[in-house]
Amino acid sequence: MEHTKEPINSNTTKGWLQRGGIVVFVFFLLKGIGWLVLLAAVAMGLMNEEAVQKLKDAIPFF
Repeated sequence: MEHTKEPINSNTTKGWLQRGGIVVFVFFLLKGIGWLVLLAAVAMGLMNEEAVQKLKDAIPFF
């Protein structure tokens, strides 16, 4: 009985890596925009530093 290995399809692997890269890019893009909006809200006086600290405490990964 012969054992044959099927080669890994590089097109499929490349597709997964590209989609994963796009997801990571969009995540960090949105996170950066969120920080800029938060900074603008503080600079314009819409939020004070205490409110920002409460938000950071409520969302630990921020």
